[in-house]
Amino acid sequence: MPFPIQCLKYLMLLFVMVFPSAYLYFLKPFIRLKNNRMLEENLSTIIVYGLLLLLAAAFGSRGEWYMGSLWFFYPAAVLMGFVNVGAEYLEAAVPVKRKTGKFPRIQPTSVYRGGFSSARLLSLILAAALEELIFRQIVISGILVPMGLDIWAAAVLSAFFYSLNHVYFGRFAVIQKMTSGMVYSALFVLSGGNILVSIICHCVQNLSLFIFTVYRTDSRRNKA
Repeated sequence: MPFPIQCLKYLMLLFVMVFPSAYLYFLKPFIRLKNNRMLEENLSTIIVYGLLLLLAAAFGSRGEWYMGSLWFFYPAAVLMGFVNVGAEYLEAAVPVKRKTGKFPRIQPTSVYRGGFSSARLLSLILAAALEELIFRQIVISGILVPMGLDIWAAAVLSAFFYSLNHVYFGRFAVIQKMTSGMVYSALFVLSGGNILVSIICHCVQNLSLFIFTVYRTDSRRNKA
């Protein structure tokens, strides 16, 4: 690999490593939607990750696109999206169980609270898709593997970078997202680099949390 291109790939990796989520704070003064925190964060995420994708294309780090795969990877991706929801709940609930002797009740996710709208739904899908494009397509097949790293080592590093990107949610979130990130990375690698598989899994996980939160919020309003 020519030295200038290798330097650009290192630079692209650095942009991803230093918590892209932190860049969102630069956009906060410009994206203000009253009572719609989820849409604010998703729009910020879409802008930031969109810019990172453009940088990846400019630096020659976008990797090879592959959309073919064995059919069973698609239902497996849907299933693993639901499995991730359960795994993340258990990772947060087990410490509570040890302290109180019982598992906590599942609570609606605060960032997803609010009514249903097509704009919120679309922003959620786009944000999840762009995260997968960055952390799987770009980091694994566009940067780490071309630099000579073993593909499974690249998958673990990708999940690690992804988990650190959620550090502002707290230490448990980093552990939870490391688990989810490993699932996304494993699906990506096992499917031969089909980014659509990991995008489906990520979207199913986020959409199930969103729908559950909207349902619980509406139920509480009706009871009140």
